[in-house]
Amino acid sequence: MNVEITMPDVGTTTDEVEITAWLIAVGDEIKRGEPLLEVETDKASVEVESIATGKLLSILIEAGEMVKVGTVIATVESDAPVAKAASKKPTETKAPAKKETVVVAKSSGDRVSFFQRNRDRRNAGDANAIPLSPIQRIVGKRVQESKQTVPHFYLEMSANAESMCELRQASDTKLVWDAFFAKAISQAMQDFPKFSTRLDGDKLIPVNSESIGIAADIDEDLYVVTVTDVLSKSFAEISGDIIDKVTKIKSGDVAARKIEEAAISISNLGACGVDAFAAIVNPPQVAILAIGRIAPTVVIDDEGDFVAQRQVRLTLSVDHRVVSGKYAGNFLAAIKNNLETIKE
Repeated sequence: MNVEITMPDVGTTTDEVEITAWLIAVGDEIKRGEPLLEVETDKASVEVESIATGKLLSILIEAGEMVKVGTVIATVESDAPVAKAASKKPTETKAPAKKETVVVAKSSGDRVSFFQRNRDRRNAGDANAIPLSPIQRIVGKRVQESKQTVPHFYLEMSANAESMCELRQASDTKLVWDAFFAKAISQAMQDFPKFSTRLDGDKLIPVNSESIGIAADIDEDLYVVTVTDVLSKSFAEISGDIIDKVTKIKSGDVAARKIEEAAISISNLGACGVDAFAAIVNPPQVAILAIGRIAPTVVIDDEGDFVAQRQVRLTLSVDHRVVSGKYAGNFLAAIKNNLETIKE
């Protein structure tokens, strides 16, 4: 009999995944429980096992295409009992044994940039089609939903960055700037607990206020790296955690790409020379802090003289359903004060 192979639920937060590689060619024999294909979710690369023993008759969804859970993706000719669809635990993508008919996508360790995907499409003769990566599709869906459903408001302040710059310059290692902002935010949240909650219907659910999400652009894809236990760590430890996780994502480490809960996120475009910008809240979080560049600014000191001072622009985007303007203003002022009085 012919057995239809459907896409199982592989534990993703969305109902759609991308098929990255078929590990068996049409006409090949396969045993029940053996890896049949690989898919990429918003969390990891996953091998999907065959639910039947027999010969692969057809592949209905090609590698590189998106597919929804429950969709028929292949058929197997089989006389053996059929098992329930299953997938292995997330593993790093491994290339299958070489067969001329097997279609193998690049592994997560060989991430393809937006520009490379464009070049590949052009070389294939499709000059106008530039496919989005799975991460781009997922992020696009999330930010669109956020802007359509979350009532944002925005607050902006400038902070004296002299203490932060001096501390970084005196450090033995070149600290990631976000380490300072993560510590300042986590300290402020101890007095503003609404920012360490998530909205669930008409209730606020507390989350770990010492977990801060750091937005990271990796090969034109957006990831959020979560740093935990921020209050108990030094700036060097926080910086090291950020660097380590970003490095692992770049290398294709599946575990590093998993979504981890964070109370609030940071988006820093200072290195791009951006003065200030407003970021989009990342649900179920209730706020995100956007950080601009650190730049010399003319200010008036305590004696009334004009002096040059390094300052940084901070923009807080807030979910108005959870937090009022005054509460958010005081929270941003606390972050500013923590940055200006920062100490190791």
